[in-house]
Amino acid sequence: MEQYNPALYITDDQGRVRVKIIRAGGTPLGLGGLTAADPEKAQQHFDEFGWCEPNAKYESSYTNPRITLDDGTVIWGFECWWTPQTTDLGKMRDAELDQASADFHRAVDAIYDKYDAIVKTA
Repeated sequence: MEQYNPALYITDDQGRVRVKIIRAGGTPLGLGGLTAADPEKAQQHFDEFGWCEPNAKYESSYTNPRITLDDGTVIWGFECWWTPQTTDLGKMRDAELDQASADFHRAVDAIYDKYDAIVKTA
């Protein structure tokens, strides 16, 4: 699992990452239809914060992010959608990526506009 950069994400001295529950249940992309094991539990904690151990043991057979919410409730990564909380530097990086993406899409749109103009005159 990815190691979170403390310059970009809020971390503690135990290597845990500050996270927010952003969606309960659903079908994560690329996981072959995996859905939340307990969507009601996840829905109860929507929009709450906690600390995530990225490589915790789940049922001793595989690792999964274990999220301990601020109220002490434990929810597993596969039970919900969650996102790491970024530092100011992380927010700046995200804004730069958003700008680069917007610039890219404007450039692609300009190419299609030129293509359409050529096709219309042909």
